[in-house]
Amino acid sequence: MIDVQSNILASEGARVARARYPYVLLAILCILIVTYKLFIQHGLAGALLLLIVAATAFFGLLDFLYRSRGNGGRRSEMHSLAVVSFVLTLLLGEFGSATESNITFLVSVWKLLILVLLCFVVRADSAHRFVLLRSVVRNPVASAFVLTVCAVLLTSTLQLIVLDVSVKGCIRAITFYGSLLAALYCAVGLLRQKADFALARTVFRWVLLILIGFAIFEMISGFHLPTSWLNGDDPTALAKQNQIAGRGIWITATGPCYNQNDFCLILAVIGCLSLPSRGESRFRFVTALVLVTLDLVLVASLGSTIVSMGMLAAVALWGLAFQWRLRFKTAWITCAVAGVFFVSGVFFAQIGVLAELVQGSSSAATGPAAGSTAVLNDFAVQSATYEQGYGSMWMRLTLYQQLISSIGANPLGVGPASIHAFLTENPTASGLIDPHNWWLEFALEYGWIPALLYVSFNILLVIKLLRCREACDGYTLSICAALCAMYVGSIAPSSSDFNVLLWIPVLLGCAFLLSPMGRCVGPDRLLDRG
Repeated sequence: MIDVQSNILASEGARVARARYPYVLLAILCILIVTYKLFIQHGLAGALLLLIVAATAFFGLLDFLYRSRGNGGRRSEMHSLAVVSFVLTLLLGEFGSATESNITFLVSVWKLLILVLLCFVVRADSAHRFVLLRSVVRNPVASAFVLTVCAVLLTSTLQLIVLDVSVKGCIRAITFYGSLLAALYCAVGLLRQKADFALARTVFRWVLLILIGFAIFEMISGFHLPTSWLNGDDPTALAKQNQIAGRGIWITATGPCYNQNDFCLILAVIGCLSLPSRGESRFRFVTALVLVTLDLVLVASLGSTIVSMGMLAAVALWGLAFQWRLRFKTAWITCAVAGVFFVSGVFFAQIGVLAELVQGSSSAATGPAAGSTAVLNDFAVQSATYEQGYGSMWMRLTLYQQLISSIGANPLGVGPASIHAFLTENPTASGLIDPHNWWLEFALEYGWIPALLYVSFNILLVIKLLRCREACDGYTLSICAALCAMYVGSIAPSSSDFNVLLWIPVLLGCAFLLSPMGRCVGPDRLLDRG
């Protein structure tokens, strides 16, 4: 009897291992792609190791796909693998679009991977007489998305023909936004059932956990990937390195991105997409809340004021919309605001102690810097410097005034990827050549019509998602929270055009509204538990 039970457990364990095998290979490939520069820095040995591991994982995936060919029992596994691949493809595109990143080739890689997934979706949809494609055309939100992107494509083409703009920028815009249309079709085709959205949410949570762990490792050890600006020869980066070496009270983490603002925006959006829904088990619900809270504390500790405020507002609105008892709402929000910033200071101080033990007294930070790591202190410092005519807040607001004037003077836009050249030729009092505002950047580069369509589309998307908040067990609230964090946090990075992250919540929202759950017709549409 014991032997029979042991055999059953062994066979069950082997089945679970086989089911997880392709996902592990996908994760390995993604990690290798993002960290490839680290291997290249170690010369031929590192390059060979990278090639061997990547080839092993790649051919392992090909072997799985070949064995699954024509196997009806594995169609669900193939679909789940495609869903995970789609989410990871979008995230890879985000990591490659960070300003001055050394992995900008990922911007092209994600477009290629989207085309591969597009072939998979088209083949499946053709068997049903392209019912998904017709649903995209009939749905008002998806149609608004398509109209907005088509306006951008048309404007970029006209700018290329009529205006003296960057040819490379126009081609990149056409390929990027064309890939977004393909990504919408893939999202609608792959994210159809309850399990598909639950699987996508699980991927976001695992990615978030890995990023948080790596960020803490960075803060303790002082190690940063080659893609980080701290490993460059920029004067500001060199000054920060000297500050660390001189026991300056300063710690940061950039993850796989170029700077901490880009990294914090990724953490904020992925964190909001990891928020739980009512249909999950208590264990998953609590675990997700703990993970998101840790994420919020980390973002606040890294000192990105705008992203921290955006994420805190998003999580607070998510809690309010969850329709908890009224007497707990105000108390919960108040405790969240006070607690996050208090815990972030304590968290940062403890990280400083660990960093001192690991790095030694010559290069460690020992506690939070007043006015730089605590978000509330940073906001107070920026307000004070603004009154005196300098500082980050003063520079941004001064820049925004000229950007608004420039938008009014350029109804057709100045061209994609041309804003740096425009601000260089038309300098502002702030001296900044980066827009530091996605909304103004989009309007100035593509003109009035795409900007108005983009704003109108986002308003329509949020309204439709909020209308479905009850029928889908609150799942759309996490998408709305991610949109809120993106709307506010997109002001933080230097430049955001061709940033895939800004479109991930949009694609998920459109896919949800076109799925059976998006019809908002009752409890049978709720997400699966677990």
